Amino acid sequence: MSSKPGSTVMDEAETAQPLPVICSGQLIDQLEELFDGMLFSDFTFNVRGREFQAHKAILATRSRVFAAMFQHPTKEKLSSLVVIEDTEPDVFYELLRFIYTERVPLDKMNKLATGLLVAADKYLLDQLKVECENHLHWHMSVDNCFELLLIDQRYPADRFREEAIKFFRRHPVEVMATDGWKKMKEENPRLLCDIQEIYIQDLSKAHSLALCYVQNSWK
Repeated sequence: MSSKPGSTVMDEAETAQPLPVICSGQLIDQLEELFDGMLFSDFTFNVRGREFQAHKAILATRSRVFAAMFQHPTKEKLSSLVVIEDTEPDVFYELLRFIYTERVPLDKMNKLATGLLVAADKYLLDQLKVECENHLHWHMSVDNCFELLLIDQRYPADRFREEAIKFFRRHPVEVMATDGWKKMKEENPRLLCDIQEIYIQDLSKAHSLALCYVQNSWK
């Protein structure tokens, strides 16, 4: 094959475009193994007395909060240790799992979604926040309703408070029979009074409607 003067003839190997790489999930599985074993870990979290190991490079890559912590001569960076008191240990463990693998087992999400949402907001894990919000939206129950009533004190989520109030109005007796309701009586009596006032108002409206119906039926 001839070519014009000054032109370059390139063979097929040089001009061929690279084929796209299809991820088989092997990388995620290997990161899961790293999370489980924490080989060569170089950082420690003390979460309410429980210790968890981690790798600074992965933490900094996944969270801007940790990246800022390790880029400056903070106490945590110098000691390779941070103490956390505002998060439950089980919640933090699943937060770490997500940082490494982008996975949270469904049974853990069912149990810990509210706490994970607050922690994800704190450490700027946007994808986890979205997953927790969607899960809470579609899986509201008598067991987590009270948590969503409390959540706006730790996380700006008026949407959840409104949905939780609507759910409570539909299932007041069931919600008030849960351990969570009893816990709220001890930890947040002011909010409890607000919710009970809503319940009383609904009862009053129901009574008025029933009375109106009876009166009209006698006419």
